[in-house]
Amino acid sequence: GGGGGGGGFGGAGGNGGTGASILDGGLPGGAVIGFPEGVGGGCPGGAGAEGILGSTASGGDGGGAVVLVAYQTIRIGRLFDVGGAGGNGARNTGGGGGGAGGMLGFDAPDAVVSNAAVVVANGGGGAEGGSATRSGAPGEDGTRDATAAAGGSSVGALANGGDGGFIASPDGALGESDRKDAGGGGGGGSGFIIDYRGTLEIASGATVSPQITTRP
Repeated sequence: GGGGGGGGFGGAGGNGGTGASILDGGLPGGAVIGFPEGVGGGCPGGAGAEGILGSTASGGDGGGAVVLVAYQTIRIGRLFDVGGAGGNGARNTGGGGGGAGGMLGFDAPDAVVSNAAVVVANGGGGAEGGSATRSGAPGEDGTRDATAAAGGSSVGALANGGDGGFIASPDGALGESDRKDAGGGGGGGSGFIIDYRGTLEIASGATVSPQITTRP
């Protein structure tokens, strides 16, 4: 079967790769969601399309949602991570899509991300497509830096999963196609890091991914 599409949120999810021509094609990734007016997490990745023996591989969960509100000051000094989970692999099925990154919000007159902090809402990688003899490798969970979560891959000819979205490329990557076995899952799109008042300062040396979004 084809791979599941990656979840969409701040970035679009990557399409799943196609599998053997007699089975289902790859499934589309989730679309970008406009500026979130409420508080909500990232979308999960889609399951891989069913293979000839009826098995499926589940998509990764989307990242959660946290909004910090303060009357005066917010200081972020360490880790703040709402990345999406990597898709799962299984035998005889397309790889599961990666989950989209979640939502982090900051609402204060004075808000700072310090130079030692890591603030991330990256997408998870899609899983590798499976074959009749082995399960596809799972995708990597959203990273805790400004790099892409890797799609599932292994030594062999199976179709790789797509990488997750991050600061340099917020959309998840496409899963690879495989005309012999199953397609790889698409990568999850990045989430949102929202500065509600336009006051957020990012210190030199801080790790932030994806880019900051300011309320329209």
